[in-house]
Amino acid sequence: MNCARCGDPLPSDELHATCSAVKDKSCVYHFACTTVSQRTYVQWGTAKQSAWVCPKHREIKKKIGGKGDTSDTDSIKSGGENLDGEEDSPKILHEIRKLFNAKFAEQTELFNKSFEGLKKDIGVQAKRIVELETANLELRKENKELKSEINNLWQISDKNDY
Repeated sequence: MNCARCGDPLPSDELHATCSAVKDKSCVYHFACTTVSQRTYVQWGTAKQSAWVCPKHREIKKKIGGKGDTSDTDSIKSGGENLDGEEDSPKILHEIRKLFNAKFAEQTELFNKSFEGLKKDIGVQAKRIVELETANLELRKENKELKSEINNLWQISDKNDY
């Protein structure tokens, strides 16, 4: 079975919204394709679920005389329906997802470039630290040698003064 709004197949193992206006139960929707949430739909129970009319058939009923029960329509609206621009919502949702995915990919690429740059900088800094530590050890060794030579020179100088 396919969704009445987007045309994509409905998984047989998942719950979906079924319109009561069609007797053969062929008018079914993904919850993402209608504004009633799965949680609300489940909370309604079977009596209210079997009375739910999709936006398309609700509009048809209004145009041909409105023989539908207004209490059902009111309860559906209070359950999360938004009738303004409802037919465009899957398209808008698809566009928003596309824009979000593009922006996310752009940000991910920017983050990865920054990360690679930082990784390279850290590698350079690590090499410099090793070089500085080596130079520091050499300077300490040279400093000890110079102190030793100075002490020897003082001792020789002291012996010559007596």
